[in-house]
Amino acid sequence: GFGEDIAMKQHQVNSLLDILFVF
Repeated sequence: GFGEDIAMKQHQVNSLLDILFVF
């Protein structure tokens, strides 16, 4: 659903931020 899509996007963004902040 729409809420699920948002949650997925947020998870992807958080993962990318985690990767960036590691470097």
